[in-house]
Amino acid sequence: MPIASHSFKPTSATNLFAHDFRSLGVKDLLDARDQFHAHLAHKPNVFSTAVGLYLIRTSDPDSGSDIRHRTRKFKASPRTLLNSVVKDWSWPCILVFVTQWQTLDDLHSKPDEVIPPFVYMPDGRMAPICVVLAESSNLPPRLVAPSNLTASSLGIGCPIYVDAQGMRRMGTAACMVSDGSDFYILTNTHLAGESGRSVRALFRGIPLLIGTTHGTRNLTEKTFSEIYPELPGRDSVVNIDAAIVRMEDATAWNPKALAKALGPVADFSAETASLSWVGRPVVGQGAASGQMRGEIKALFYRYKSIGGRDYVADFVIGSSADATEPLMTQPGDSGSLWCLDSVLEPDTLSPVAMEWGGQRISSGPSNGQFLQLSLATSIAVTLRELNLDIVQDPTAERTQYWGPVGHFKIGQQACFLVKDQALRSFFTANVNNLSYSSDAQIKLATHLQAGAGFVPLSDVPDVVWKTNINRSKPSVARAQENWNHYADIDLPGVNGKTLLDNYLTDPKSLNYQAWIAFYKTAPPPSAATSKTMNYGALPFRVWQIFAQMVEYAKQSDGPNFLTAAGCLAHYVGDSCQPLHSSQHSDGLHGASTGVHSTYEDNMVDAYADKIAAGIAAAIAKLTFKPRKISTAWDAAMAVMDLMNFCHQALPPETICSVYNKARPGAGKSATTNPAVLKALWDNCGDATIEVIAAGAVTLAAIWQAAWTVSGASSSARWITNTYDGTKDLMPIYEDKTFLRSLHLPYLSQADLPGSDAPINPPPPPAAKTPAKKKLGKKDGKTPAKRVARKVRQQPAKTTSKKGTPKS
Repeated sequence: MPIASHSFKPTSATNLFAHDFRSLGVKDLLDARDQFHAHLAHKPNVFSTAVGLYLIRTSDPDSGSDIRHRTRKFKASPRTLLNSVVKDWSWPCILVFVTQWQTLDDLHSKPDEVIPPFVYMPDGRMAPICVVLAESSNLPPRLVAPSNLTASSLGIGCPIYVDAQGMRRMGTAACMVSDGSDFYILTNTHLAGESGRSVRALFRGIPLLIGTTHGTRNLTEKTFSEIYPELPGRDSVVNIDAAIVRMEDATAWNPKALAKALGPVADFSAETASLSWVGRPVVGQGAASGQMRGEIKALFYRYKSIGGRDYVADFVIGSSADATEPLMTQPGDSGSLWCLDSVLEPDTLSPVAMEWGGQRISSGPSNGQFLQLSLATSIAVTLRELNLDIVQDPTAERTQYWGPVGHFKIGQQACFLVKDQALRSFFTANVNNLSYSSDAQIKLATHLQAGAGFVPLSDVPDVVWKTNINRSKPSVARAQENWNHYADIDLPGVNGKTLLDNYLTDPKSLNYQAWIAFYKTAPPPSAATSKTMNYGALPFRVWQIFAQMVEYAKQSDGPNFLTAAGCLAHYVGDSCQPLHSSQHSDGLHGASTGVHSTYEDNMVDAYADKIAAGIAAAIAKLTFKPRKISTAWDAAMAVMDLMNFCHQALPPETICSVYNKARPGAGKSATTNPAVLKALWDNCGDATIEVIAAGAVTLAAIWQAAWTVSGASSSARWITNTYDGTKDLMPIYEDKTFLRSLHLPYLSQADLPGSDAPINPPPPPAAKTPAKKKLGKKDGKTPAKRVARKVRQQPAKTTSKKGTPKS
């Protein structure tokens, strides 16, 4: 590259290369650049400058030898970030980026445009200059199509966007941060914009509100001397471009969005800024580009000057030394968190910078030329200026039970499986009323209580309606709810045939009178201690709710339709849990061994992440297909089909046998013994995922059928509504007349239209006010851990003269 023409001869320049520049540090290089900035900036080919280490072209014949023995070549090939690397012996230098590579021969007639190989400092020291061709590529405009930026969960690298001034601005969620009180998402100011602006994310193409910009915590730029007081930076400002979005729901954050653990923040500041950062490998997660790999190429990149003020970026991140293709960061990646990869700790990502953009080198409204590099700000500086800390997981406690992974997962997944586009949009817009929008929220939804506010609809039948679970707000609990959650379809009747046998032989046997007759004569399970027959009514509960959903849709009653659909999700969830449809519910042949809660609560607790991770694949390859549903009876049959499939995929006897073999000794309580849980998972884990997938598919089919049968219009205004759970839905499910909970003998034609149920059944007994008692260790279970046998939770019963069970 060029040599200053007026001061040095080639022979003297050769001698200069013999000097050792290792004593130069960041402060020296910044000082030298400041003094010669005007001189360099006026070179027509100079685009920007930075400080770092001399880059050695890998194609040079002498690239393996110490640079001190080199001289500049008159016809040298271009040096780029992709074709050059930092060597152990690379000089500290000022990097000068040019838009066009010109050799000394090219500049023979233009001596004023020659870039000198060194600049002299007042104390006589010299700072080398390394000239780099700023390669660029055509990239699309910054307005990326939303369809290209969808996510399955909210976490590091998730696409987020705001709508403002008629445009959609896409960007990336860097990480979760906290001020010690609230939780925020860190991103760029140029994305988040003014205070109070709504920020959304696209989950499977459905927009969901994730938070609101926080105006008092925005950083755009600060003077260099404020951020780095010990370093020279005359007339310079640092582009921080950081903003925070106050999260609507912190539990939505997925702490496992990255493959490796997120470690402590890398402390880059005025005190620690040194050339040892150059060449370190980094990895980032961009909304548009996905995973990006590179290395830190230079520091304190001065990229533009306006009105006598220079703008500086802390880091230049370019292609890694072993890359075969250039780093391509593109519109939508703004906000990406860059981490040192296994530098400070093995197999750990240490946050080091937040990308605020690349750099465009041409103007125009459409496609443009962008540099093949990322410009980023120190994350340590950003957190310091905003007084925040990175939070990887808002809570370390992840107690789970079948509810979150079963009921909520089914309710969540079904939203995206509905075929009708308008109806699908309705459910996905209300996913946080039905269930939760992310697996992270599902995992954390473990301490729901009826008295603590809105309960997502998929678990209302347990948390709110069951008397033995709802102890925080008993006024809205329902005495006859429990029998609706199960049906012993594998229990032999007096003739040896089960309800399932009868159904498979004659589907018409799925009717009111046939089931009443069966229950009146069937003997209890052989190992059961109680000789009272429980009239499990699970498929009839689905029948009842489907009929009500159709009526609500006909009446354009969106809140009731949504609430009924959400509660239906719970019963379909029970249907795909094999122990809810079996006489072996808590042990073989009605025994009490603790297997139910061990499997449903504790095994799922231990392996919930694997269950959640496998649902999508299980749905994709599921062989079970729900039948065509045209009536409420068809919906009940679809649930019988589902229970039959689940018995084949995961026989209840298998769960009980694996448990009996793995559990040391006998007992009636659930166990958390890791060996027992592992045995259940090893033998039943894959099938557990499969039956949950079947539940989600069936639920979506029933929702879709209720909508279709109603004849409701896709253009109906209510189908576009998003409801407030506390204000719009909670009063509905707390009303005991809504989807009234009755044992099977008290249901009527009004509850089961199209069945052979009586028009005027016997009235249910009046509810008794339960006597208050002090809860002992056995009784004081929290709703989060339903360790009592969930299938058989019920009020005490007596028997009338006719043998009809009463509460």
